[in-house]
Amino acid sequence: MTVLLGIVAGAMPKSNDIPLLGYYILVVIVLCAVAVGISMAFLAVSRHYIHKEQMPSKRLLRFMFLNEYRKRRSTVFRGVHNYRFSQECDDLMYSKVPEIQSICMMMEEIADSHRSMRRKADMKANKKLIEREWARVFARFDYFFLVVFETLNLSALAVFLRVAWLPTPELRDQIL
Repeated sequence: MTVLLGIVAGAMPKSNDIPLLGYYILVVIVLCAVAVGISMAFLAVSRHYIHKEQMPSKRLLRFMFLNEYRKRRSTVFRGVHNYRFSQECDDLMYSKVPEIQSICMMMEEIADSHRSMRRKADMKANKKLIEREWARVFARFDYFFLVVFETLNLSALAVFLRVAWLPTPELRDQIL
């Protein structure tokens, strides 16, 4: 837009006034700058909330006309990953078979590693869910501001076209 403004300024006769097309280009540059600023602010806010791992509030979702996220029930039985072998192993520790104690210890290690992997997978799934929810919210904001700035751009164009098509004053009357 600034290159176009430079071309227009170079092609127009020299005067102290900025031509009408120059004003239009300046308005469009300002609109673009404001739109980029708002977009960058939304990007920073979304990254902030995603980093904090905070879900959008119900009020914000209702304000943006979005459905609330409803957590689906898992098809996996949640109680399965809460293994506890230590009590059974304590009972079997006094057993006459020494391999049972090592088997119990290995099973406890396997259960601990499973719990750890499950916790990491749950955290990863939760983070992905939060990212998806904020993406929905900010996509709605993006569409809203797209409509707002396109409306402002078209209204600026309409105003400048209206002014451009106004009849020019007669020069003879001004000279005499």
